[in-house]
Amino acid sequence: MSMLIYHYCSMDTFNIIMKNKTIRLSNITKSNDSKEKILIYDHLESAIDRAFAEIKLPVRAADQIETGFAEGYTYLEYFQKDLRDINNQSSLVACFSRNGDLLSQWRGYANDGCGFAIGFDRLLLEKYLKRDERFRVEGIEYDAARQLMMIDNDVKEAFLDCAEWFELDLDFPKHIGLFNDELDEISIDLAERLDFTSCLMKKHTFREEDEVRIIFSSRIGIGTDETEIDKKIKGTTKLCLRDVDYLARRNQFVLYADMSFEKALTDGVIKEIIIGPKVDMTVEEVGSYLCVRGFEGVNVRKSEVSYR
Repeated sequence: MSMLIYHYCSMDTFNIIMKNKTIRLSNITKSNDSKEKILIYDHLESAIDRAFAEIKLPVRAADQIETGFAEGYTYLEYFQKDLRDINNQSSLVACFSRNGDLLSQWRGYANDGCGFAIGFDRLLLEKYLKRDERFRVEGIEYDAARQLMMIDNDVKEAFLDCAEWFELDLDFPKHIGLFNDELDEISIDLAERLDFTSCLMKKHTFREEDEVRIIFSSRIGIGTDETEIDKKIKGTTKLCLRDVDYLARRNQFVLYADMSFEKALTDGVIKEIIIGPKVDMTVEEVGSYLCVRGFEGVNVRKSEVSYR
């Protein structure tokens, strides 16, 4: 059985999506949540403290690294530096909800109910994107305790990777020289893990949205002229990326990349369309529209929200 996730949009955006067969991934830091990607810093220091206590290495300011390029930094400072460098690169996301008929979503994301909710097959999206390490399809975590566990797991996994690379036991103090020599690789590995995790953490006040995201780690740096991406998605021909570009949204320009799902239509990547509570169209009319746009076998229904 498929698992549907719903993308809410205005009527104009719905028409563009269905005509072009694309879903837009936009810069996450330009969303309506001012804490996007930075909420992780509220928890990072304590997570690194706990991880270093387990492997019996010093992390505090008095115990500075005394080797090579990292000299003068504490481990915490070094990891924070790399995470901030990577966080300063653009993560592009497409946002969905597990709930396809939610009043707050209609109000906030579908032109006050004058739009649509497009039901995508989450399992198919995960299947298409799972072989490309730049992508994740995951639900947002709103619980602070579980967010801490996610960060703890990232830190521990980065250290375990280090041990596996060099076939070491986990007695890190015994291998402190090698640990420091390879700190750059360890730190980048950790920062890349945490960068994804930072896109999956939101305050509990957003819990009602029950959000799922496609996350694309574009690695386009802010303040640079590097806007080239590898548009081929590894392991699939069902989805493909278009060139990155900017759109004007209110008082800012927002980086985005459209992802085409045209070749996935025959797989049924879109399963359902929910008509917004203020849309003056019948199920039959929307069904006819979908046929003209080349969509077959898509369930169409009206919102049950009594909102006018």
